[in-house]
Amino acid sequence: MANIYDIQNIQKNGQVVDEPKKLDSIEIAQKLAATDWKLFQLLINTTIHIYYIQIFFGILTLIGMLIMAGLNDNWFVNTITFGTLTEAGAAIFIVGIVGAFICGVVSFLIATALIVSRGISILGGICIAILSVCLVGLLCPVINILPIMWLWCLYVVIHNK
Repeated sequence: MANIYDIQNIQKNGQVVDEPKKLDSIEIAQKLAATDWKLFQLLINTTIHIYYIQIFFGILTLIGMLIMAGLNDNWFVNTITFGTLTEAGAAIFIVGIVGAFICGVVSFLIATALIVSRGISILGGICIAILSVCLVGLLCPVINILPIMWLWCLYVVIHNK
């Protein structure tokens, strides 16, 4: 744990420090103890209902993938159904991806409203990079089943000021 850098403390007392300060395990424990866990619990309790819908769309994405993978090379099924099952699998896949992404964005917007209403800045540190990784993760078929936006919420809650 001694290799974790505190990027927030690069500029301190008006002086620019050449290297980021290394956090030791005691400082990490103090930072975690000072975290507003009630805010994180509020964020999870508020967005969990949207996550239930996101799970449905994530499973729908996997079903669409399985239909496309299983029936793509089967000439007999494609001949009998005139290729409609493969096209239906693609439609199910796209609906699942778009639905899971919309659920993730809605949970992000709700979490942002709750965080900003408490006066916490969401633009500091590597928050935008973590947010972009989470949004890209929502477009991945297996990852979009997980509550990936909660990772961004966790980062914001731990690194709030």
